Amino acid sequence: MAAPWKLRPATPDDAPRLAGLKALAMRPDLERIGRWDPDRARQRFLEQYVPANTDVIELDGEAMGCIAVRPEPDAQWIEHFYLDPALHGTGVGGEVLRQVMAAHRDARPFRLTVIGGSRARRLYERHGFAHAYDDPNGIDEVLEAAGDGGYLLANAQAEAGRRFGALAELFDPGTLLRLAALGVAPGWRCWEVGAGGPSVPAWLAARVGPTGRVLATDIDVSWLPAGAGYEVRQHDVGAEPPPGDGFDLIHARLVLVHVPQRAAALSALVAALRPGGRLLLEEADPALQPLACPDEAGEDERRANRLRHAFRSLMAERGVDLAYGRTLPRVLRAAGLVDVAAESSFPFGGAVSARLERATIEQLRARLTGSGRATDAEVDAHLAALDAGRLDIATAPMVSAWGTRP
Repeated sequence: MAAPWKLRPATPDDAPRLAGLKALAMRPDLERIGRWDPDRARQRFLEQYVPANTDVIELDGEAMGCIAVRPEPDAQWIEHFYLDPALHGTGVGGEVLRQVMAAHRDARPFRLTVIGGSRARRLYERHGFAHAYDDPNGIDEVLEAAGDGGYLLANAQAEAGRRFGALAELFDPGTLLRLAALGVAPGWRCWEVGAGGPSVPAWLAARVGPTGRVLATDIDVSWLPAGAGYEVRQHDVGAEPPPGDGFDLIHARLVLVHVPQRAAALSALVAALRPGGRLLLEEADPALQPLACPDEAGEDERRANRLRHAFRSLMAERGVDLAYGRTLPRVLRAAGLVDVAAESSFPFGGAVSARLERATIEQLRARLTGSGRATDAEVDAHLAALDAGRLDIATAPMVSAWGTRP
């Protein structure tokens, strides 16, 4: 567990201490490339220091590091992220980075520079950063991560609650039948990954009873009420180790497809099962059926399909594998699970599918119009057609696959 720490706004008086921390933190990398000069390292920090952009990382009242975010029109630059070497390897760096990114997240990407070959690169990769381009200085590289955490449909947005409600109505009946068939019983230890809303963890909690345990995790737990019979914890399955092991059941629905490091995340889920534990994954496969309206009878349907295509292109742009669902049986076998089986469902038409479509389009409206993929007039016409009941909306097929750890 990481040491207890807190962030506080920086002041001009912090500059000497933080400049010294930079020299300490950067020494290994600067020595490696033959550029170690402690006085120069401190002076460069003092020249670039902007207290208004900077937070101090405190431990027991002592400044042990800092991190800055410099806003620009096209990106947010994470700068001056330094920790006292005594905190290296404690997990504090990852927690600080995650909190700061969550606090500043918007449509702009995050960017930062790192010295080529630095060990710090692994930390940034675990939080969604990837190579963007080489710095002209020939030493640094610029890494970039999506400002929305890589996920278009972030939980923090108001429309997320309506989406969770519609998804629960459409898919919970099948999910709960599969969970029951897997034998969820009193006393089981269950982990609901990327829970989103409360419906599945609440069902699991009722099923395992007071002798069992249900842990519901998500990057943003805003829609998971406390005191509902299950434990709630903020957790990023794509960047953090599992919050425990020995689980009898792990379930994730519409989660891994959005995780850039999905193969590593899947391996971590399997490792968190006890021998004999069950894993149930459920993922959409938009490439199997890419249309919002398979019966393209008129302009309303054609418009709906254009918007669905625009939505899919936004997802693909962020690394979503639009054909991931169909791979689930194979990847579960490759991960070492036995007794693997799968099935799929394909909701089509009805008021609930229309509600899900409306919530999704409203949540994505700014991205669709801002990227030039749609106009406000097109979005307004689509929402009007939904409200008038003129569209039979289809969802992407949901593939469910499960297996047992031997």
